Amino acid sequence: MERLRSHGGPWERESLFLGLLFALPDPYGYFLWIPYGIVLPLAIIAGNRKQKKIGEEESRFADADA
Repeated sequence: MERLRSHGGPWERESLFLGLLFALPDPYGYFLWIPYGIVLPLAIIAGNRKQKKIGEEESRFADADA
């Protein structure tokens, strides 16, 4: 079972963040770092869990085929 997905989501979110960072006036642009600093680690943790689950599924399929 192959998992082929195209995710433009992270690139779109990063582009939006950088665009707002440069577009907003000085004091307000810095406030974007607060949610970014909270959301980024949570997104990394969720992505790592998802990758671990995919790896476990692939190893189960490899063991079943052998």
